[in-house]
Amino acid sequence: MPFDERKERSDIVNNTSHLFTKKGKSSSPDEQADAIISTLSSLINTQSDALERMISANALRIEGLKKTIDFVCAEVQDLKKNVKDVDSSLKDQKHLMGTWVTHVYEEILSQVELEIVWSA
Repeated sequence: MPFDERKERSDIVNNTSHLFTKKGKSSSPDEQADAIISTLSSLINTQSDALERMISANALRIEGLKKTIDFVCAEVQDLKKNVKDVDSSLKDQKHLMGTWVTHVYEEILSQVELEIVWSA
């Protein structure tokens, strides 16, 4: 509990001291009831204000987290797109490499066949 709230509570409790006179006689029941209601209302208001400040602070934090999460999600979507593009490019390169290997293999075979024909 923050120091300010304790101070406010002690002020509220001290404000009820007027219920009793110096001679120890109490004031009327209506005045006592009003004082109790006033004290409880003040305590409720103090707690309500504290909760309101906490909720406001949490709302700001939640909003900040939401923005961060939205940013991270957008980054993840960009990375997914990049991975998909790289995957597609890799498949194209594998196909192209296979085509070149086939051409090179066919060229080597034709060279070997030519050497066999020439040497015969």
